[in-house]
Amino acid sequence: MRRFGERRIDILTQIEGISFSEAWPQRIQASFGDAVRCSVISLADLIVNKRAAGRPQALADVSVLERNQQAGAALDAWYTEWADRPRRRL
Repeated sequence: MRRFGERRIDILTQIEGISFSEAWPQRIQASFGDAVRCSVISLADLIVNKRAAGRPQALADVSVLERNQQAGAALDAWYTEWADRPRRRL
């Protein structure tokens, strides 16, 4: 484990439920502070991993992650609709 400021970062060499070769194409580039950039597991793959782990806290995390995933999808849909609307000039 490594800590950058208030954020805790777990570095795992293997995970359950998904292989590295399956997860790598969906990775997300993240920045921590000004100097640290790294690839992190996608939200969808993290949910797969936590379900496969099956631990009580992991399953509780799945519930929160899925709500965030749904909220993000709704926000993306709203933004796309909003961005496509004609604008009136001020």
